[in-house]
Amino acid sequence: MDAATALWLTTPAGLDACRDAGLLLAGGTKPHRAIEKLRRTLDPVRAAAAWENALLRERAVGRFPQPDSMLFVREALEQATSRPVAEYRARRYSGFASVLDWGAGIGGDSLALAKQTKVVALDRDGARAILHRHNMAATGVAEKVLTIRGDGRLVHPLVAPAAFVDPDRRIMGRRTIEPALGSPSLDEVLSRAPVHVGVKLAPAADASAWEKSGQSLEWISCSGELKEQVLWRGDLSRSLRQAAVLPAGAVLAGDPQELAPEGYPEGYLLDPDPAVTCAGLAPVLAQITGSALLPEGGGFLVSRSPVSSPFACCLEIIAEFPLRPERLKTELKALNAGPVEFRKRHSAIDAEALRLRVKTRGDVPLIVALTRHEGRDHGLICRRIESMPTMAEAVDLP
Repeated sequence: MDAATALWLTTPAGLDACRDAGLLLAGGTKPHRAIEKLRRTLDPVRAAAAWENALLRERAVGRFPQPDSMLFVREALEQATSRPVAEYRARRYSGFASVLDWGAGIGGDSLALAKQTKVVALDRDGARAILHRHNMAATGVAEKVLTIRGDGRLVHPLVAPAAFVDPDRRIMGRRTIEPALGSPSLDEVLSRAPVHVGVKLAPAADASAWEKSGQSLEWISCSGELKEQVLWRGDLSRSLRQAAVLPAGAVLAGDPQELAPEGYPEGYLLDPDPAVTCAGLAPVLAQITGSALLPEGGGFLVSRSPVSSPFACCLEIIAEFPLRPERLKTELKALNAGPVEFRKRHSAIDAEALRLRVKTRGDVPLIVALTRHEGRDHGLICRRIESMPTMAEAVDLP
């Protein structure tokens, strides 16, 4: 979207067109018919922009506080931080007089930060800066957020005492996870930003080279899905690596080099939250919960007794054996297995192909964990402990 179209969308005529497009969408009008109707009073570019915004408003429900009054651009909406994650991160900035939101996009992070402090929001894309300014006004936080079009690399680091930076990870139309290839790169951010800064990274990014004294890494998940990694520096940093599990708000901190005992696959299986696994903190979780690591389990833990933790799902192991499809099919049939969920760690087995091959028809929901033990692929048939909280229902540990 160009800046001229973005500016038109913010006018009364543009907002009316977006409203009309939304009514057509809600009424089930087919896209080609809807655009034909919009073109009766609008030129093709504006008609397409209004229709696109109606579609994006529908997708933004649950992700933004007032999507029906906001304006969006597709790529920025796809990259926008989920509300629970943005609000969790923003709480770290509560002690600062203001914060620079560098790479502010359409405003998801700015909205969360504005609940904690004043915000200077910066985006080098003219259209996004225009939509950002509109979205701050539409959601009632314009007095706390100053929106500027510009490049953060040219901003004096004293413009705010702290910053949050979301580098563009789409280079030449392709997504990258490499911190050095973002725009701006991680090194550029750290050289230009205020001392106290948080930088959003891809969950799978290898940023260990930047992890040192005064700089720490955190992985964040929400409802069991890994969302992002953040590099923190200055007063925003913590002394240890962290894994945050939302919406529980529980945070596990520790040294990934910590040693933990090893165990045999019996009793109960703990499947750590992906934030814990990616942070390399499964050994820390084992120490806290009194469980043990499966030596070749890729992060699976085992315990002789059930464990209640927001950082892992606890499953009761009811069968364990070297994995052969026919053996698995026989075991599942004997257990009257119905819906079967497959979980895999450190196994080369194609879980989807295996699911189609075993074809369970019973009514007992079970979980099959695929892993390795003693140099061979192993299958663990488990059942969820109904009385135990799920990760999404868990509360903070005392």
